[in-house]
Amino acid sequence: MKKRYVCFSQGDAWSTLNSLWGVIRERNYVPDVVLILNSGHKIEGLSDNLRELISAHGGDAEIKIADIEDSISIDDAMDDFVIERDTIALDITGGRKETIVKILIDGYNDSFQHVFYFTSETPIDVPYPILDHDHISLVDLMEG
Repeated sequence: MKKRYVCFSQGDAWSTLNSLWGVIRERNYVPDVVLILNSGHKIEGLSDNLRELISAHGGDAEIKIADIEDSISIDDAMDDFVIERDTIALDITGGRKETIVKILIDGYNDSFQHVFYFTSETPIDVPYPILDHDHISLVDLMEG
């Protein structure tokens, strides 16, 4: 059984990177496969940075990028990624509301064992280790 991780990129690499960093550090969730749902922004280097972060925590992840432009491309990406026997986490931190709602309404919500949301009272445009940890929070919305 693999650990899968779905995240979003709106062009802000730090948001995506820091959220995964928090998931790894605070929840010990080191994914084997990562799907980045990218809404048309340049994300050069992001997959290498995610792979390096995962590797530093003992993992060896396959990174997939899906450019999502409409609801059909979201469905195609999710259909190819969701495998029932695997553990799947959805990180909604960098996602747009309409994209997140689309994924949840389309019935994928039963596929996720974790729905993570990383918040910060201060900008998160610096690496996770130097963030003010008194002002950040990682929530798993699937926990009661």
